[in-house]
Amino acid sequence: MKKSARDWAKQGLRPVQIWHSLLQHFNLDETTEPPLSVAQRFVYHYVAKQLGGSDLVAVVSLKARSAGFTCQEGETAAFAFSWRSDREGKPVVGDGNDANPFVIGISTKKLLRQADRDPSSFVLHLDATFKLTQVGYPVIVVGISDQARRFHLLAVFIVSQQQQAQKTEVLSLLARVFATVTGNPLRVKWGMGDADVAQWNALQEVFGGEGSSFRFMMCFFNVAKKVYEKTRALDSRVAGMFLRHVHELVVTCVERCGS
Repeated sequence: MKKSARDWAKQGLRPVQIWHSLLQHFNLDETTEPPLSVAQRFVYHYVAKQLGGSDLVAVVSLKARSAGFTCQEGETAAFAFSWRSDREGKPVVGDGNDANPFVIGISTKKLLRQADRDPSSFVLHLDATFKLTQVGYPVIVVGISDQARRFHLLAVFIVSQQQQAQKTEVLSLLARVFATVTGNPLRVKWGMGDADVAQWNALQEVFGGEGSSFRFMMCFFNVAKKVYEKTRALDSRVAGMFLRHVHELVVTCVERCGS
């Protein structure tokens, strides 16, 4: 039973998921099942001691510090970076509350150099996914798509909140470390995202401004999704009319973000 719990912990399952899996896998009942608290302690201890996983601020800060960007890394060596640093230039991360949010980026020199090209030849993408971290923090993926429709990852960021301030910090962080690695500013002409106002404002704040040629494009999937959501309450014939024609729309440039 412990071996199964360890295997599932390695796969990233949460303690409560492992507990339910144990009940089903070993056909346990109320008289033979271990208490949930016992399973939680076992999994947390194994993850922290054997897999190196921990959500303790001190432990996470130490790991970020040990992997901090020094500019001496090889092209494919991963490094961590944050907006704040200590006297030795090592990353400093917050504890995740609103006053001191947790924001850290991970990348390599080779990944960052992929954006060192004509800004009109690529589109910058910014999107968040969830349930990839032990504490449930969003993971923001930043990359570019080229004219051959290939996606190139630039960096991933772990953040504790998804407010405009954190997204602005993510993009500013990316621009700063890119300039340090390549010696050139990160120039972005096209950005693509969803209907999140915080995301739109952050992109405009970092890459827009007076004299900038930056343009924001709405992701077509999000346009189609919104049309579907807004027409579900309509008569089926009317809704069908909208859905039949939505794929004929060509979303080229959106100057302001809206749902």
